[in-house]
Amino acid sequence: MNTYSLFILKPGFTDKFKELNKVLVENKIKIEDIKKCVLPIEKIEKHYKEHKGKPFYESLVRYMTEGDVKGIYKFNPECVVMVVSSEIEETEKDFIERTRKLVKEVLRPSLALSREKYKILSDEEFNQLTTTANVIHASDSPESAQEEILNLF
Repeated sequence: MNTYSLFILKPGFTDKFKELNKVLVENKIKIEDIKKCVLPIEKIEKHYKEHKGKPFYESLVRYMTEGDVKGIYKFNPECVVMVVSSEIEETEKDFIERTRKLVKEVLRPSLALSREKYKILSDEEFNQLTTTANVIHASDSPESAQEEILNLF
């Protein structure tokens, strides 16, 4: 039985694909389907609907669709959207938990924006930027993965 999740390599980070793929291979995660695209605002709004009303929602939607963050830096608005699956036998829940942990503990820290490149920003502005402009999205549950894949593919 295949278990799937959705990963999105976010705008400004598409040049990190080789590094990402290396980590995925090392962790027995296979890319099943992939597309490089600019995501339409309607799909991003649906994708992040649970965050609507939160302080970062508007900038997240803007970042994911226009590549414009805080009006200071322009990012390439293209994303790399991937359906990924486990190469080892595990439950959907275990796979999602494993991929979320990999994203949080390995990928986001190792592929993060460099503070050195954003010296012009205050610490508060940089922290706000990195809340929105983190490197990758991963589904947070098997149900979310299914819904997100249907929405974006």
